[in-house]
Amino acid sequence: MYSRYLFLLLICASLIQCKTGKDLNISYTYTDQNNNVISISSERITYNPIAAEESSSGTYSGGDPKSVKISEENFQIISRKAEELFDGAPKNVRREMLTSVLSKRVNEQSTRVILSKSALRNDFEKLLLEFLK
Repeated sequence: MYSRYLFLLLICASLIQCKTGKDLNISYTYTDQNNNVISISSERITYNPIAAEESSSGTYSGGDPKSVKISEENFQIISRKAEELFDGAPKNVRREMLTSVLSKRVNEQSTRVILSKSALRNDFEKLLLEFLK
């Protein structure tokens, strides 16, 4: 009897795990230390650079905007890295120079973390830029 319930529990858990980013309506927004914004959905990654006139120096430009279609598998790769950043980020931190912001939206609820420079943040940025190629 116990093994039957355990089996059913495992099946239910695997079904929950199989939901995709699209099914759960999950999206991420990453704002880098220069205020360039990368939006990630289950179908697309979009880069919105800061213009020179918007930058603090008045001269820095993030380049040209770009939008690229991504697969659900690639979205899951990005999502796992983003969740690592969420799990390791300190809570209730104010944004300062050289920090970035990672936001997650699930349905209508949004959370965000402030990220200081780290190897994990650097790896996440490289991953995003790789998918934008």
